[in-house]
Amino acid sequence: MQLTADSSNDHSPVWLADGKTILFVRESANSRTLCTVGEHGGPVSELAILPDGFIHIECVAPNRRSLVYLVRDPEWKLILFEIAAKQQRDLGIGSATAWSPDSQRLYVSMWGESEQSARILNLATGSQLPLTGDLRAAAWLDDNTLVADKFTKVGSEQARLVVMHADGVIEREVLLPFSWDDENDELSPFADKLVAIPGNSGSILYGRHAGNSTEGDAQVFYLVSLKGGQPAVTASGRDLAWSSDNKFFVTGEGRHLETLDPKGNVWVSSLSVVSLANGETRKLVHGLVSVGGFDWQQRPR
Repeated sequence: MQLTADSSNDHSPVWLADGKTILFVRESANSRTLCTVGEHGGPVSELAILPDGFIHIECVAPNRRSLVYLVRDPEWKLILFEIAAKQQRDLGIGSATAWSPDSQRLYVSMWGESEQSARILNLATGSQLPLTGDLRAAAWLDDNTLVADKFTKVGSEQARLVVMHADGVIEREVLLPFSWDDENDELSPFADKLVAIPGNSGSILYGRHAGNSTEGDAQVFYLVSLKGGQPAVTASGRDLAWSSDNKFFVTGEGRHLETLDPKGNVWVSSLSVVSLANGETRKLVHGLVSVGGFDWQQRPR
């Protein structure tokens, strides 16, 4: 069912807290705006004008009342947008984020190859906690426990996960068996995305970085035990969204696709649903062009 009809480019849909309204980004020749539309279509409402340096929506709060978007002005910078109040707050330099499940804390990383590349923001008090180590992608296991991808160089680059508490105290590290020497040399050892598994604090989905080429998988998601052991391939894709019962997730390939129009560089994409219990993957949609994000509907509690 088509929800919007306009000459603009509408993408990055997000279900809001009421479970009936969809927020999205609208791009036209002269502007970028945050807009909303009802679940059955209808009139489009404009919430805010986005700056010229807007890149993408980086993350959405679990309570669906706030989001963070990335801009380049000229450095990578994060902006917090409170949806109901239509208020924006500059969070400073950063590129990767992760919300705590209670939507009170926000992890921010600069991917800066430094010993203080990340911090935890308390959005209620405005306080910031600098974290030690070159930390990249991260996810919260619960309101007080965070797991992050740590970049190290010991002779050669090594990937590992760091499990820490919200006060910055490290609980343990988990060395990962990934290297640049794997059969698919486009895959790096490091994660573009870490995804917490609802109700499971002992494992995490590790979305392994695949460079910027239009060939090869966008990411390979591995099920990684935080106690160690061999990671298991679960799916390949780019974004990932959980079902409301936390048993399935949807992912879109984004790359490794058949070319629809080689001259225009338009790629055909698809969406798949994956069962975490048995790893079964089923294609939902074939032949989508230029998928710009997706989200699973969350009904109000």
